[in-house]
Amino acid sequence: SAGALSGVQMAAWTIDLSLDLKWLLPLVGNDCSTSKITEDESFQKYIRLLNSIHRWVHPGSVNGSVAPALAERPFLLPLDISRVSWYEPEFQKRLNTFIQCMSTDATEGGWSTTVFTASGTSRAKWLLSFAVPVDQYATYNFYYQLRNITSTLRENAVIMAGTQALERGGMNPINSVNLREQHETDNTKYQDLYKDYDAVRVSSGKLDGFIYDEWSDDWDRGSRGPFYLAKDTLEQMKQQCMDGGRFSHDIKGCSRDVGNNGQVYPEYFGMSSTTSQVFTHCVEPRFNQSIFGEAARGTNVIAKHCAE
Repeated sequence: SAGALSGVQMAAWTIDLSLDLKWLLPLVGNDCSTSKITEDESFQKYIRLLNSIHRWVHPGSVNGSVAPALAERPFLLPLDISRVSWYEPEFQKRLNTFIQCMSTDATEGGWSTTVFTASGTSRAKWLLSFAVPVDQYATYNFYYQLRNITSTLRENAVIMAGTQALERGGMNPINSVNLREQHETDNTKYQDLYKDYDAVRVSSGKLDGFIYDEWSDDWDRGSRGPFYLAKDTLEQMKQQCMDGGRFSHDIKGCSRDVGNNGQVYPEYFGMSSTTSQVFTHCVEPRFNQSIFGEAARGTNVIAKHCAE
């Protein structure tokens, strides 16, 4: 109910599930009608789920919504853009077609579910996530990816972006591309993402918010992005790495490719590092107070905190 929020001002709501563009984008044709994506079983299940959720929240009848606290807030439709393979022929054209067809009503030849039929303050928006690799200007360029996709948006979007706390290493490399964990404070990699977002927001008028992925390292995350992927079975959705976990970090092969041979290690996406030893758990920010415009105070460093 609306009273359950206890005064909290909710901006939007979403689900933890995204379509897998790496698998589905090859099924996208020149237009909505010639695409084979609607024949895919995982896509069909996903659409049925979205339709069901929408009917629960926006029943369109006297029965009332099962979640009135959500009824007047926009639904954010998740989509992990970093799953797009740059080696798929005409991947940018296919991605643009996918976005357009998902936003076009079925009566007009598109694939749109009931999600985009709400109006006013409850009209749905996209929640687009990006994973940014080390040396991203050479392998990915977040600004240009964001600019390209906003050119095709019919609905506005909220952007979620993650960048990893890794750097080029010399001694003690953690993998074949010679990366190691970056321990020192570094505001720049977080500020650059927001600056790119803000520049595209101003020029396009299509972006309504920015979220960092994520607050602290998640050692159980595996190689996936911020959302689980809509697969045929729950086992396929896990995407866990063979080694590692909360007390044994995945530092060898828990990665995936994005862009032009860029590699991302999602378990190092935290704006704060986390460590656990015996019964002690610690968190330490990888940024200082000036990242949010705070005036310098002494060393300007946010202290490490531990708890048992």
